[in-house]
Amino acid sequence: MKKNIFPDAVKIISVKDFEIVALYNTGEYRKIDFKKIFKTSKDKELVKKLNNKKRFDSVVLDEMFTWKKIKVKAKIGNLIIDDYLTIGSDTLYEKSEPYVTLDIIQYIKDIRELKGITQTQLAKKMSVSPTLIKNIENKKAPITMNLLNKITNYLI
Repeated sequence: MKKNIFPDAVKIISVKDFEIVALYNTGEYRKIDFKKIFKTSKDKELVKKLNNKKRFDSVVLDEMFTWKKIKVKAKIGNLIIDDYLTIGSDTLYEKSEPYVTLDIIQYIKDIRELKGITQTQLAKKMSVSPTLIKNIENKKAPITMNLLNKITNYLI
């Protein structure tokens, strides 16, 4: 029986032109197009705050997508709290679409990290040196098709 995986972003890959590409714990790359979200959102105040490139580009992943240059007030009972704007990665997952990356080396590195496998552990399993794995991931050494096949079969 397959476990339901709660979609949670684990890494922001890129932020460009009001689009965020993130790697989720499901192993998927997802693109979140805020231009589309801006058009359909009923929260005009939120759109106004996010629709500024400099503020939008300040997004970081801190358990949730967090914009460090956008302050909001939250009311909890009688208490008013000043905080950064945050949106849950599960909420944004629902508004995202699959994103295909052609950077297979980056994909392998992201999946390796997502699974908690170190470069040294991967190297040992592949019977190669940790330095070779490091150099491949940093694009300082080419990868053979044989090694690429072995790594993808092991990780995926």
